Amino acid sequence: MPVAGQFLVHFPRAARQASRMFIGGSSRGNTPTWINRLLDFGIHRMTNRPTTEIIVDAPTIKEAAPHLFDQQEFWSTKPNPKATALDLLGYAVRDVAKQHPDSDILDRSLLNKIARFDNVLDGCYSAVVLDGLHSRAVRVHSVVTNRAHQWAEETPLPQTARIVGKLDLLWLSARVFGLILDNGRSVRGVVSDGDIAPLSALFKQRVAVSGTVYYRPSGTVQRIEATSIIRGDDESTLWSRVPEPASQSLDRIRAGANKSGWANMAGKWPGDETEEELLGSLHEFA
Repeated sequence: MPVAGQFLVHFPRAARQASRMFIGGSSRGNTPTWINRLLDFGIHRMTNRPTTEIIVDAPTIKEAAPHLFDQQEFWSTKPNPKATALDLLGYAVRDVAKQHPDSDILDRSLLNKIARFDNVLDGCYSAVVLDGLHSRAVRVHSVVTNRAHQWAEETPLPQTARIVGKLDLLWLSARVFGLILDNGRSVRGVVSDGDIAPLSALFKQRVAVSGTVYYRPSGTVQRIEATSIIRGDDESTLWSRVPEPASQSLDRIRAGANKSGWANMAGKWPGDETEEELLGSLHEFA
């Protein structure tokens, strides 16, 4: 497929993941309707000489999702309302290029999407340049894609956990919450599904959060994806901690396994799913 075709296929997928991570803090769960509006790109102009250049018309976040700015409280990931999905993807690529493994917007799924830009380059092009209106141009080249692939492999696998702390922040429109542990440490969380409005009654209260902990490429905790948040007035401080990442990655387990069964299938899955998405599907059958 020509490079323009490869780009037009892959770019929306990567931009979708970056937008969900930057705004909602999660690349999983049901897709909000505003994501589809944000990705309503139109090709403005395309040229092939001396380089392939594709200029797209893209809505701003304020245009696609004005409700995200209804709440005025500070939140570190609340974006520039004039930014587009191209800008948000550029921010993620820049974190990889500048070797920022503690980034709040990089998870295994998005890293895999950035790594797959090597299919766009296809050994024939030196780089893809992402140049948004509200972000500096960033180059996606082999160093970036290779690093993204390495970080995706090294990112610890998520773990289920039950964590107690004070519900300190609620961003209802983005389904985001903040939790302060007993030691004063802050942890970001997201409610992927269900109605988040009842949590307003628990604001500033001690709560018990059940869900899955996700990690950054550096191994530090990135977020909690909550399946349940209930009152936790009488919960012990022993629960007010997040689990350390497991020492073994899935790839190391595969490498040490017997070459039969699952190990024999590793690397041969025909779809575009990430390991987290596959594991989530397997849990549904458990």
